[in-house]
Amino acid sequence: MMNAYFASTARGLEELLKNELATLGAEDLSITQGGVHFRAQPRTMYTCLMWSRLASRILLPVSYTHLTLPTNREVVLSVVAVSIKKKKENSMGGVVYRADERPR
Repeated sequence: MMNAYFASTARGLEELLKNELATLGAEDLSITQGGVHFRAQPRTMYTCLMWSRLASRILLPVSYTHLTLPTNREVVLSVVAVSIKKKKENSMGGVVYRADERPR
């Protein structure tokens, strides 16, 4: 299974890193500022990790497409719901204040 990786390096060494990773078996190499994006099998990635002299790190990019984030409306409604709660006593006899009327 081929995965996408990013190898970081010092600025100015990206072209040398690309050549080094190609020699170690990486594929689909593309240079960006500060590193090289590439694809490789896990075994090849570990080879690059072990033997690269120019890569300071090899990172596996994380995708956020599978996360479900709240919309702005949901966040605002949650904040409003907290701020409009009325005072009530809790089981310990204390008072729970609304967010906008906390004692100072």
